[in-house]
Amino acid sequence: MQPKMPFIDELALLESTTITDELRTLTLFRDSLSAAAQFGSPIPISYRRTKYKTSQEKEEWTYLPAGFPLTETKNQMQALQAAEIKVQDKDAKGAADEWDCIPYRTDCLYLLNNRKWLLVERSGMFSHAEGSSSWFDSHYKLISDRAIIGRFSVSLIGERLMASVSTIASNANPRKEELQQRATSAVETRNKLKMMLGGLQCLGVWAMMSLTQFDEWIDTITDFL
Repeated sequence: MQPKMPFIDELALLESTTITDELRTLTLFRDSLSAAAQFGSPIPISYRRTKYKTSQEKEEWTYLPAGFPLTETKNQMQALQAAEIKVQDKDAKGAADEWDCIPYRTDCLYLLNNRKWLLVERSGMFSHAEGSSSWFDSHYKLISDRAIIGRFSVSLIGERLMASVSTIASNANPRKEELQQRATSAVETRNKLKMMLGGLQCLGVWAMMSLTQFDEWIDTITDFL
């Protein structure tokens, strides 16, 4: 007969309860905040910078296309950034000092407008030396709520999502004003076009009436002669 160890049962129960609560929280995030992702930011998946701090410096960004993973379009997918973890390669620290390059890996989590999570694992090399090159490439995939547990802090996800939504909210008023101005301009243009078309129609009727009167006048003269 095995001896009883109450703390094992307590630990197992606490772990199960914690995971359940975290899963419910992640579900709440997806249900309540995913709609805002359509007004979020594009997702970088590749970056190149060459000839840093020179007159020939050049940057190139590549973003995840809308429609992933089923299709790819020319538009960029928008999302809410939910988390970011930078993982430094300690073994390469000496090489970074020698070559002035910093190898790194960053794991980023995004919330999409279809209520799904996207994991982007970026890796590359960066340098701040004049004339240097920097870059990163990415592996990306959709992941479940359960895969997030233990990899990202749920509380930090909440904080980052709130920050992303706050940024969208702060930009909402200028965007609303822009849309209202566009709507007003469209209505005014449409009304002007209607007035112009109405005027042309009236002019056409007047022209037809004038032509009819002219014919009657000709007939009158002919009869007189």
